[in-house]
Amino acid sequence: MLIDSYREAFYRVSVKAIIKNSEGQVLLVKEGGDNWDLPGGGIDHGEDASTAMRRELWEEISVKEVLSMDMKTVVTFEVAESERYGLWIVYDVTVGDSEFAMGHDVRAMEFMDAALLTEDTRSHKIIREAIFGTSA
Repeated sequence: MLIDSYREAFYRVSVKAIIKNSEGQVLLVKEGGDNWDLPGGGIDHGEDASTAMRRELWEEISVKEVLSMDMKTVVTFEVAESERYGLWIVYDVTVGDSEFAMGHDVRAMEFMDAALLTEDTRSHKIIREAIFGTSA
């Protein structure tokens, strides 16, 4: 089957935000499962990355004002259970004086010291790579 022969060419492309507070902690969210994640999500067809980031931040954490978005890195990873790959376009994001509020898919959100994400889980490895440039 053609799709099987090109499986590694198919990625779900998402934008992710590194938002830090004044103490240098990073905002993380929990959606469906028990894993922490950077806020953000998939780019819709026909949408550019900047528009997707603004939409995702509004939907997930009620951010109304994005002051700056500087692309930091691109992270790729395999999602074995769904036989696909993920690609994150990660931005350092500065927001206005918004009060964060959980959107309809977010069940927890918290500023955390990213250096404490030390579990050997795929989620922690991907977040560490996005923030520090390494999964170690």
